Amino acid sequence: FIDRFGQQGDEPGQLSSPDGLAVDGQKHLYVHHNAGIDQFDTGGRFIGQLPIDYTKGSPRTVVVDREGFVYTVTSSGKVLKYQISGE
Repeated sequence: FIDRFGQQGDEPGQLSSPDGLAVDGQKHLYVHHNAGIDQFDTGGRFIGQLPIDYTKGSPRTVVVDREGFVYTVTSSGKVLKYQISGE
């Protein structure tokens, strides 16, 4: 155990049943949980939440590729791709 961050809840920056974690090359952490996908810096500071188009389904996971694109697969079988700009 090295460190921890976050707290339980449904407000921005709070986590509700987290079950997915991804890290990009800009030292951002992406946490998938019941309320969506939140973005944190490596110090655990909340940066924002990825916009989710729920007409395409609810996100089920989160991954980051080598180019820094963030992906989620939805409950409807859609793949959503995000391009994240640096801070």
